[in-house]
Amino acid sequence: MDARNNKHLPRLSPECYQGDASVHWTMTIQDRATGWLRPIFLYKFRELLTHAMFRYGLVCPIYCLMSDHLHALWIGIDAASDQLKAMKYFRKHMNSALGKIGFQLQHQPHDRVLRDDERKEFALWDLVN
Repeated sequence: MDARNNKHLPRLSPECYQGDASVHWTMTIQDRATGWLRPIFLYKFRELLTHAMFRYGLVCPIYCLMSDHLHALWIGIDAASDQLKAMKYFRKHMNSALGKIGFQLQHQPHDRVLRDDERKEFALWDLVN
């Protein structure tokens, strides 16, 4: 299929997102809109993130909320962890919460599955910085 007509970003095989995988996720607000970072929404964001992490056996050691997008590092802590399922769940509930204040997430998040050498302490610090 012609890449220009493909409406989905390429993904690795589902196994790459399972188990102890480390993934840097980027989610953009539709049309790069700003104004979604409101104190009332931040409480809901943390609640949704915590629930998704617990439900799917993940941790999010760091996230960064920007004016028109967000970044999050998710790491699986259980053999049954599945970040694709967790992201589907998280985005569904994020869009529900964002919709109440007139926003929504762009169609698909961008992800980068970290390689083994990128998961070492100093490499993670570089990513975080």
